[in-house]
Amino acid sequence: MNSLEVKNNRKKYNLTQGQLAKMIGVSKKTIANYEAGETIPNTKRVILHRVFDELKQNKQETEHDGDISSDKEIEYLKKINSFLEKENKYIRENFGKEIKGLKGMVETLTKDNSKLKEVGTKINKIIEELSIKYQIDDEIKKVKNDEN
Repeated sequence: MNSLEVKNNRKKYNLTQGQLAKMIGVSKKTIANYEAGETIPNTKRVILHRVFDELKQNKQETEHDGDISSDKEIEYLKKINSFLEKENKYIRENFGKEIKGLKGMVETLTKDNSKLKEVGTKINKIIEELSIKYQIDDEIKKVKNDEN
């Protein structure tokens, strides 16, 4: 699903960016970013497909029945809510550890900034040494070529 499909489907089903955002568990700004061309994560792409499929199915059912009764609206909203709860549970269960691990890494890196600087300094020193070595090697080759 690309940005144009998100926008077109959202408008097709008369949803605001805020309403769609609540349905898939993101902010209104995130939906605006998706519609503007920002990359949509695969997990959210799957959820968007399923939400729009549910909306399409519901629209087809209501076209056959005429007006939507409030009972049907409530039942439909319950289905969507149940679906979203399952999706969020799946994401938490399958990606929770990775997210915690990444957060821990970020905390460590930002908290221990002195180590980063130390590593950066060492890397820069090695780069300088290698640059000097290659310059010396080039000079030696030139001298050898001049001797021949």
